[in-house]
This record gives sequence, C-alpha cells and structure tokens, in this order.
Amino acid sequence: MNITIEVQITLARRLRNTRLQLRWFGWLLRLVGVGYLVWWATDIYLLNGLLFGAFYLLAPELIGVGRHVLGRRFGRIYIYSLTDDGVGIRTAITNLEFSWPAVKSIRETGRSWQVRLPAGGGFTLPKEAFTPSQLADWRAFLTARVATPA
Repeated sequence: MNITIEVQITLARRLRNTRLQLRWFGWLLRLVGVGYLVWWATDIYLLNGLLFGAFYLLAPELIGVGRHVLGRRFGRIYIYSLTDDGVGIRTAITNLEFSWPAVKSIRETGRSWQVRLPAGGGFTLPKEAFTPSQLADWRAFLTARVATPA
C-alpha cells in the first residue's frame, strides 16, 4: 500500500474533528451548560449564569476554534502518506512519521477514520480525500490489520 492524500484544514473541518474527538465529554460539557442556563435563569445573577451556561454549551466549538487558531502555524494543507510500514504526516513546518504498531485504534465514522495514538493524540483521515482505488487499498489494509493484529 502506498497512499498519499492531501487534506485542506478549514475551520469547519477542525470543528467537526473536535466534536468527533471529544465524543461523550463534549456532550457532558453541553449538559453542564444547559444546567447552568436552567439553574441561573431563576437567580438574581442572571448575566453570570448566562455567560457560564453559554460558555459550557458552546465549549466543543470554542475548543475547535482555539485549535484552529493555534494550528494556523502548521499551514492549511496536511499531506498524509500511508504505507505498509506506517504513516507520515507533513505540514508546512513539521514532518511526523510513526509505525502502525504505535496506533491504538482506528474508528470509522460516516465521513472519516479517527486514528488514535496511545498518548491520547490522533488524527482524522477524511473519506472524501481518498480516490476509489486508494479507498479499496486502505480498506484491504484495514481488513488485513484487523485479521492479524500486530
């Protein structure tokens, strides 16, 4: 397998990735936000409650915007090189390479694959970045990897 995909990181993609990465924790933050809104709506300090509630309710989006602002130095284009040995990620200022045994899990969603690393990091491979032949190679690789775990 020798697949190279180019992904343009936009704010919308960063927000989607952040929501996928936060999963249940993001919903927990939103639930806290709703709790603040309900709790403080009946209190004299309405403005404070509304601010806290809005902050927690929008926490996943605020985290995504923060990640986007901090990630601008890496450039808008990420180039992923997927081989049988490992993954290479190239940006405007970095070049990261790691082997497949370093991957903790690969989870498929409707639009992407979420690749998790043991230290809690990870990256997202969007399905629309793959050509049909690359997609077939990638699926064959994943099937072989699951059948024979490292």
